[in-house]
Amino acid sequence: MPISPGPIRKRRRQVAIATWLALLAAFVLVPLGGGVAAAAPTAPSVLGHLAERYQLTLLEPTNGGFSSTALGLNEQGDVVGVTRPTSSAQPQQTVLWEKHDDHFHAHELANLDGSRFSRGFDLNDAQQIVGEAFNAAGNSIPIRWQGEEAPWTVALNEAGTGLLNDINEAGVAVGTASGRAVALNADGSVRLLDPPGPAEATINNLTATTIAEGDVIGGRVSLTLPGQSGSELFAVVWEADGPRLLTTPAGASAPTVAGVRADGVAVGSATSGGLEIALLWDSTGSPLELAAAELADYPHAAAKAISGGVVVGQSSKYAGNTSFGGAAIGWDSTGAVELASLVVDLPDGVVLQSASDVNQAGHIVGTATTPAGTRGFVLTPVPSQPAPSVEIVDFPAQFVDGAPTTLTAQPAPALPGASYSWEIQPAGSSGWLTIRDAAGPVTGAQLTITPQRAWDGYLVRVALLDGDGDRLAVSAAQEIRVALASPTEPGLHILGLAGHYHSNGPISLTATLTPTELAGATYRWSIERADQSQFQTVDGVTGAELVLTAEQALDGAQVKVECLLDGVVQAVAQPVLIEVDDHGAAAPQQLAISGETEWSEGETITLTAIVTPATMLDRYQWFWRTAGSDAAVPIPGATSATYAFSAGVELDQAAITVAVVTEHGAIAYGTSPEIVLSVLKAAGGQPLDGSSDGTRLAGTGGPSLSLGLAAGAALLVGIALIRRQSGQLKKARIS
Repeated sequence: MPISPGPIRKRRRQVAIATWLALLAAFVLVPLGGGVAAAAPTAPSVLGHLAERYQLTLLEPTNGGFSSTALGLNEQGDVVGVTRPTSSAQPQQTVLWEKHDDHFHAHELANLDGSRFSRGFDLNDAQQIVGEAFNAAGNSIPIRWQGEEAPWTVALNEAGTGLLNDINEAGVAVGTASGRAVALNADGSVRLLDPPGPAEATINNLTATTIAEGDVIGGRVSLTLPGQSGSELFAVVWEADGPRLLTTPAGASAPTVAGVRADGVAVGSATSGGLEIALLWDSTGSPLELAAAELADYPHAAAKAISGGVVVGQSSKYAGNTSFGGAAIGWDSTGAVELASLVVDLPDGVVLQSASDVNQAGHIVGTATTPAGTRGFVLTPVPSQPAPSVEIVDFPAQFVDGAPTTLTAQPAPALPGASYSWEIQPAGSSGWLTIRDAAGPVTGAQLTITPQRAWDGYLVRVALLDGDGDRLAVSAAQEIRVALASPTEPGLHILGLAGHYHSNGPISLTATLTPTELAGATYRWSIERADQSQFQTVDGVTGAELVLTAEQALDGAQVKVECLLDGVVQAVAQPVLIEVDDHGAAAPQQLAISGETEWSEGETITLTAIVTPATMLDRYQWFWRTAGSDAAVPIPGATSATYAFSAGVELDQAAITVAVVTEHGAIAYGTSPEIVLSVLKAAGGQPLDGSSDGTRLAGTGGPSLSLGLAAGAALLVGIALIRRQSGQLKKARIS
């Protein structure tokens, strides 16, 4: 019984990755010539996903013909296939169905003079089509078309026989002539593909069936191995470094490659236990049997093409033949699916028998039976409808105590007749409460609330409901921040204070003089942080509004404002207290050091601390750790954002760090990751490492250092040491 990585999906369903892994563990692989088997590929890492739904287009025969078949398609969605005017095998002509937005325009392509049979297998975006035709003697000859132009033959061998199976976007086609695999280059030159396998093996037959971008080619070879009397078939892939044989699963035989990706992943089929099985080989050549369709009377399976993460092919009653019954199958990372089950409004009597090709956009082509006869088909992915969502729009940054405020829910997409459930969560609680009015729960798209100071820190959200009251979506929770209402008593007041703030959030305070403002008045704002012993004037702000960016260093800070007229204080507001609460999260401020790391003895080293996001703190502490020491120590007096000092040889390999500190010297943000200095002996002195020129070059590359924006996150910066003509080094800069 073949081993399958996942079940068939008559209707789309998911298969857990654990199921894949458990089944892969039981899959035995035997490489050519014996030895340890390669690990089976994990299909979810190789494959992607089929679309959830497809729209079906049936391709009508040209000129009122009897039947049509779709064989290949390009990335633009153009399709190539064949049509027959009667039920007879001949005459047969190639058709180009050119995609035009929502329909296809059919072009019946001419046959060669004297020929009654042609078959175009594939095409690229330039509408270069390759295939075969029968000559007067009934032999296959390679043939090409350029769009609707007349066909021409190409000489793959002296006899002019053979066929072309596939073509890539670069215009390189592959096929077979005289039992050898050939590539037809875009310039018309022909090259024989190198034979794979042991040098002592006899090549009986070599076929190239498919090509991807980068001239990655797949096919099959018949070999007689040393010491064997009979021939054996192997799947083969050619890449830039030559051909490689693909592993045949244990107990299987006669593998072939039908489709290949540019990364060397290939698909095809083999025979095992009397059944045709679908196979996928990963880029190392290790095989995985793809699930056979669990469809009555269709025990055989074959993969025909791969593009992106989707494989297509067929299940059939008889191996390699769907004429007596079959089903088009798609495989992705979740398993196998009968493609007909994914078609929107599949017409009665239409059976998708086989799938022959797929492109990057997910379009699939193949052959179907219909009440009117055999027809080529195209499956076009139906764009997935986005899941409904809802948000509270124009949510105020601050509410005012006692001031009615209206919140609005906005669904996407718009859902006429939808209802809502508004919910609130008190600060410190983990549960949500439904908001009600006198008539019961609020179900409209708008909610009017009158916030109170005690609501500061509450969360509010809204749920989108369908007609049955089931939840379709829930908005993100928004925090209610309540500021003090306008004062009634005379004097200068600070308005706009919220209960608390989060780092990087805005703090907007306004000075209000009651009962009337003074014409020509200015304002002097002052802040006293928790680490300071007195108020410090905020430079550059003389208006009635103060805007700050919240940061943890401002937690516990007091803000006051004075009203001045002609430089004389008229009124002083009662200070307000700033609370910054990130609910346990670390401060977002990150430190880095900007400067040069390579110096010569006696030069002045200048390093600068960079804080992101910015901070209102302006005091720093620099540290250094000498080579061989485990501990960093503060550098006395190094308390500015910039630190300049003389480069002495004793600082060679010293590690420098910096932190932002409070007025008391406690670390507020940081410390930064270390940078390592390299100080070279001045020209003419004794080299530091025994080299002849005083450089520290230990090969072709220079030292590297770890540098980052946050402790524990290192950015590797390679420093290339390039000597000046003077014998010194160009400095390597970090930032």
